[in-house]
Amino acid sequence: MVSYKDRLMRFATQILEQVCTAKNVELVVLNERPEKKFEEVVVEDVLSVLTVYCAKIYGRRSHERRKKRQNKKRTSTGVSNSNKE
Repeated sequence: MVSYKDRLMRFATQILEQVCTAKNVELVVLNERPEKKFEEVVVEDVLSVLTVYCAKIYGRRSHERRKKRQNKKRTSTGVSNSNKE
């Protein structure tokens, strides 16, 4: 028993269904969703990949800016980087 079909396997669910049928195992999906078109699935996958990489880029940029601000604070207060460690 699974709540959603895509939670069981992202791809090749038909193969698993055939194996279950061959072994007399019933596969029950509680919340059946309508099948998506191939194009919709591809668009969702591309958007999720873009989202991950954009988050990495913005996170890196934020980290660099935070580092620059901390360095400016240290230099303005007279604390050198060598005294930090």
